[in-house]
Amino acid sequence: MDSFDTHPNAIPRIWYDDGNLIIEAGSSRFRIYKGLLADKSPIFSTMLSLPQDTNETLVDGCPVVLFQDAAQDVGIFLKAIYDPWYRHV
Repeated sequence: MDSFDTHPNAIPRIWYDDGNLIIEAGSSRFRIYKGLLADKSPIFSTMLSLPQDTNETLVDGCPVVLFQDAAQDVGIFLKAIYDPWYRHV
C-alpha cells in the first residue's frame, strides 16, 4: 500500500532510477521521465523543448527543474500523471 494512503500528509514518493529529469520542490526531489511529462502537459512540452543551459547543474546526470510549490502538491500532481490508478481524495 502506498504510504500516502495511510498518512494523508505524506509526500508521494516518485523516483524512477532510470528517470531523466529531477523535479525539486522544497526539500523533496522526484526523478521522473521528461518525455511522459511533456506528453501529458503542453506547458512542460514547451519548457522541455527549449535549449538547455550548458552550465546547468546536473544531479545524478539529470537536469533539475525547481518548483516553488509545496512538495506535497507537486507529489500529488506527479503521482496523478505517472500512476493512472491514483486517486487523491
